[in-house]
Parts: sequence; C-alpha cells; structure tokens
Amino acid sequence: MTRKRIWIWLFLPLVFLLTSCERSSRNNGSAHVTFLWNMDNELVFTRVNCGVTKVTEPVYQCAYSWRLTPSGSSDPNYPEVKLETTFDPINNPGLFEKWIWANRVFIDVYVPEGSNFNNCFVYVWDDKAYFETGNGWVDGVFQQKVMGPGWNRVVLPLTFKIKDLDPSRPRTYKIGFGFRHMAEGQEKYRENGYPLNQVPIYIGGIGVF
Repeated sequence: MTRKRIWIWLFLPLVFLLTSCERSSRNNGSAHVTFLWNMDNELVFTRVNCGVTKVTEPVYQCAYSWRLTPSGSSDPNYPEVKLETTFDPINNPGLFEKWIWANRVFIDVYVPEGSNFNNCFVYVWDDKAYFETGNGWVDGVFQQKVMGPGWNRVVLPLTFKIKDLDPSRPRTYKIGFGFRHMAEGQEKYRENGYPLNQVPIYIGGIGVF
C-alpha cells in the first residue's frame, strides 16, 4: 500500500468523527432526535391567545419556523399562549407511538430582543375523561429557565402519566404546548404566570428524544 493511500485511510475516520460531532452539536448533545413537527404545516394546531404564521426566517434545523404572536388574554387567570392538537393517526401517522416511547420532548424557540417569554410547558388532555367525569387533565410538565436572545432548545422530561395513554383511542387526547412569562413578585400571577408581551417568538421545531 502506498504512503498516499495510507494517509487517505487514516484521514477518513477523522472526517466521519468530525461530521458526527457537528450533527451532535446542533442537536444539543444528541444525534437521535425525532421531529414530531418540522414546521411545514402550522394548521395542525389550534391557537389560544396567539396568531401563528409559517415563515422562512429565522429557522434552526427545519426549513420553516412558526412566528407566534401573543394577542393578549382577557382573563388574567389564564394569560398563557398555547398550541393544541390531537394524536391523529391519519393526518400525522406514527405520532402517538413516537410520543409514548419517548423520554423527553424538546421545543426549539427563538427569543427576540424585547420578548418577556421565559417559560414553556407541555401537557396532555383527555376529552373522553372530561365528558365522563368533568376532569380531563392528564398531566403536564413545566419548566422555568433563563433563556437568552436567539435560539434556545427547551427540553422537558415526559412523565409516566403523560405517556400512559390508551392506544385504542388516540384521537380523544389533546397534546398542548404553552408559552408564558413567570415573574417573581407578581403574586396575582404566581400560579399561572404573567401575560406575554406582544413581541413575536419563533418555534423552530418540536420533537422527542
């Protein structure tokens, strides 16, 4: 084997390693993310207290983002902005299975200067239980963290209750993602958060590990 070929064989593993590091780095330490929504269809979600528009800038790992513009809430007890959808096996095949086998959910969020957004949460609601018992709440996971301007990947653990869903009726469950501001010293909003100002934020992808 010539010296030139030896250098080629020594160089190839290094190229592979560097490529893997780049992919892992862009995924915040994991190359095994699965996007549940890659932002190509904003109509799969209903909107609460916000407007949603598909845009091409800024984007993170997907071709599109959703510009989420808070519209303000008339009820100070529920100031959060929310996106809700169902585990519909026809319009989104495989979504339910990916959800119940995952350990964590992530939300890629772009925070512009001037936004007071600092809190994400995810939850599941059971319509069948609500009509039968009047209580449809399954479980939710909430996180408060400091997020700087630019892209932030918010990672939330999925609890057993939020994944222990009846596979025979996926359409009766709603999955929701909430966005709000948690402010210290605001006793009036201590449990439910403080209203977001009307500066748009951008959702660049939602998926699971």
